[in-house]
Amino acid sequence: MPKTIDAGALAEHRSKEREVFGLANKLRDFANHTFRLRSSIDTAATGVLSTIWTSPEMPEKAVWRVSAQIVGRATSGGAAVVTADIYALFYRELAGSVTQEDVTYSASTPIATVAGTDADIVISGETILVQVQDDGTREFSWTAVVSVLESA
Repeated sequence: MPKTIDAGALAEHRSKEREVFGLANKLRDFANHTFRLRSSIDTAATGVLSTIWTSPEMPEKAVWRVSAQIVGRATSGGAAVVTADIYALFYRELAGSVTQEDVTYSASTPIATVAGTDADIVISGETILVQVQDDGTREFSWTAVVSVLESA
């Protein structure tokens, strides 16, 4: 005769299963040397690049592919939205400084743009910065999801 499981016990097992899957995904990311972070910043209509994310110090003998998916929304001076999907490759030799391989690339054509806005990935000392720029006439609220893939 088949065994039956009551609905409460079944729900508890499903909840534990979801927790295990979440942990497994985090372990997979760790093993693949990747991490993701969501970061936000408001800019004050300055028209200059502002840092939305700063990496930890890049280790020696590392190679990083840094990508950022960015959205911005004007919070003053009229409606405007901006998107950017950018990436760049960096490396650091033993006892060397961080170097960017080639340039920062756009992964896709932006869905929305506003003249004067910008996004970039740059080096600052031994760290990497993701930066955004408003158009100089409107304040913007920015959000970025930054991913780093590291070669072992």
